[in-house]
Amino acid sequence: MTFNTTAYVAFGCGMNSLQALEKGKHHFAQAFDEMQMLITARIIDPLFEIKRFFQIGLQEIRIVQSKHILHRESSAIINKVGQLLHDDELHSVVMNILLAGRDTTACFISWAFFEIIKRPDVIQKIVREATEICGGTNGYTHDT
Repeated sequence: MTFNTTAYVAFGCGMNSLQALEKGKHHFAQAFDEMQMLITARIIDPLFEIKRFFQIGLQEIRIVQSKHILHRESSAIINKVGQLLHDDELHSVVMNILLAGRDTTACFISWAFFEIIKRPDVIQKIVREATEICGGTNGYTHDT
């Protein structure tokens, strides 16, 4: 949802990610998630710079493939918006805005839950309000 909203507000175009979910995960989100995971995994590989340079291994091949998907998506936005800047500049702008709109929500939710779990009194209030609104626990407990 944040992804769609960011694309619409920033560029005036919809990404239709909710409709894409009916068929599975949106290809932009899937490519981004995979690239993020693969790049993070590079941290523990002392040979990653060599592997990246020579494109050795499935991990490096998947990073390049994911990069192409992300580039294609940003190109589609650029084609809808117009040619106000050079393509390379526009790709950077589009990717920064889309990723910022996507990651800030995930980061906020993680931070909110991190802060909430430190406050049992707040957890009790949340559970109480959710129970009132949803009409019972439906078999769920505080631990689930």
